[in-house]
Amino acid sequence: MRPNFQRVFEQDRFQDIFEKGCLNLEAGQFAVAKNQFKSILRSKPNHSVTLGNLAICLRREGQSLVAKQMLERAVRASAINFHALSTLGNLCLDLRQFDEARQYIAMALKVAPDDPNANTNWGMLLMHDGELEKAKAAFERALELDPGHVHARTKLAICTRELAGTTEYVPEIDELTALVEQEPDNATAVAMLAHALGRDGRFSRGLVHAFHANTLKETGDSLAMLASYLCIMGEFEDSIPLYERSLELAPHQINNLKSYLFMSNYSNLIDGEGLYNLYRRIVDNIIEKRTKYTHRDHKKIAGRKIKIGYSSGDFRSHAVYFFVKEIFKSHERSNFEFFAYSNAQKEDEISEMLKQSFDHWVDVSKMSDEVMAQCIFDEGIDVLIDLAGHTNLDRLSVFAMRPAPVQISYLGYGYTTGLKEIDYFITDDNLTPAGSEPFFSETLLRVPAPAYSYQPPKKAYIDVAPLPALKNGYITFGTMSRLIRMNNDVLAVWKEILERVPNSRLRFDSRQLMDVETRELFRVRLMKAGIPAGCIELGVTETHWEGYHSLDISLDCWPHNMGTTILDSLWMGVPVVSKTDRPSMGRFGAAFMRPVGLGEYVVDDIPSYIEKAVALASDIPALAALRASLRGRMLASPFLQERLMSEKLETVYLEAMQKFEQGNRS
Repeated sequence: MRPNFQRVFEQDRFQDIFEKGCLNLEAGQFAVAKNQFKSILRSKPNHSVTLGNLAICLRREGQSLVAKQMLERAVRASAINFHALSTLGNLCLDLRQFDEARQYIAMALKVAPDDPNANTNWGMLLMHDGELEKAKAAFERALELDPGHVHARTKLAICTRELAGTTEYVPEIDELTALVEQEPDNATAVAMLAHALGRDGRFSRGLVHAFHANTLKETGDSLAMLASYLCIMGEFEDSIPLYERSLELAPHQINNLKSYLFMSNYSNLIDGEGLYNLYRRIVDNIIEKRTKYTHRDHKKIAGRKIKIGYSSGDFRSHAVYFFVKEIFKSHERSNFEFFAYSNAQKEDEISEMLKQSFDHWVDVSKMSDEVMAQCIFDEGIDVLIDLAGHTNLDRLSVFAMRPAPVQISYLGYGYTTGLKEIDYFITDDNLTPAGSEPFFSETLLRVPAPAYSYQPPKKAYIDVAPLPALKNGYITFGTMSRLIRMNNDVLAVWKEILERVPNSRLRFDSRQLMDVETRELFRVRLMKAGIPAGCIELGVTETHWEGYHSLDISLDCWPHNMGTTILDSLWMGVPVVSKTDRPSMGRFGAAFMRPVGLGEYVVDDIPSYIEKAVALASDIPALAALRASLRGRMLASPFLQERLMSEKLETVYLEAMQKFEQGNRS
């Protein structure tokens, strides 16, 4: 929403300050604009238009709750302030406060029924309600009023896509591409096109448009998007300054802050201490101040079942399923009662299977943070477990309100949340050896290794293929991980390994390489890193599990080790060479391989990493024998012992509640 520039003051001195504030707001100078609007409000505290413009400043900075308060004041001061009503309705949509959104958007439409913004907001609300045909009509009406309305055009494309039952982004991208061709200097359209291309996996084209968006208009969002594109391609050197500049422009913009944290987990330019300090600096800006629940009168656990709540946006087709499936299924029911708080935006067949493992399934995807927190508190949940961390569908803002007396982070993110309201982080000695404590805001709860369960899907139960080198006559090193892990330090070491192993190849098999332009951009980067073109294999195997048939040896990355891919690789008979790095994300190799008896392939320094890879590649018979043994080792490992991890977690939950009741946690 743009600021309201209308003539609103008879006195020239107020009007002059007001217009300067509007210009600074348009230019992204939010701090200056805020001060100018506040100076007016000191003399005219109930001036509705000024309150509305101040709210836009606060919202652009990411201070959504404070912005909402300002907009409510603006509406109380003038119930016909269309800009305030429309912005407030849109903000309530963002905050999942749908009943309030409906109220304010309806009021805005009553004031200005022919405004395209109000009609677009109404369409968004109808989409939330599942009224896709009516939503489509609302977007079409908005476009009748303003054929160039960017959001109406893209929302119409999304709505049409959903009506057709497809998940493709093509209609949205086509619509935005056409708009950008018509209006090449439309910064909003260019930025939205860059974003849509990234979601569709067209990273090369997306990167071009992300650069273009920033040349047109530098905003916190556009800078963070460009930084994330560079990170995705493994190029961290230029991304950190972009993120920092983004923070200057919008210090509280939640999505940008979370992107900064998530991408920094992979950066080779930040050490463990630097990463933790970044979390400490940023997390308070992500989590807005909210009222916290107290638990002085929480019901004692003696003589009743302990209520356990799991919160995740990944209770659907997602890698998390392979780790939680057997845990949930094997949980003991005589002493525990289990609740799923699912933030999955669309449930699928995996969701339906997971429901069978819970006593209660609560869909929180359309609940505001406040409603979800109250739901958890009213249910009397004893232990609430976050399985998301700082990922797209997390609900950490709910945990910040402390709706449960004991709150724990586990599995889905693999590193600290940085949130003081989360008490514990479940781990083991491989993930977080002694001395790791300073890198976590949570207390580390170490269980006997491993700290995870793992169950491959049925489609992974295919035979391990013979060693490719026996047929090829050369060793194929490779990875099936994402490109973000392949920073310049890693590529330099892989180059040295190739030089040490004559005629060897380096294969990259990732869905991110499906796009031809992205694949060629990455090829150029590899060649700039000194890797000969003849050694490079880039591809995308249609079935993930069959991709391992082409690899002799998997090479792990650092500072963020591969995750699920390590276990998948071992399951398919491909040994992994791993180097440890910072806790805990740089120690997944140790956490996954030592419990399988493969600790000898986990090393602590680069020279040892190179020597281990070269030694493996130099003994083909031994490598073939190792390949043949790995499936059996996995089947016999603790990862596939169905009840084992459930027992460990239940012990942790009980002890944490006992400690709470003893007064050691408040």
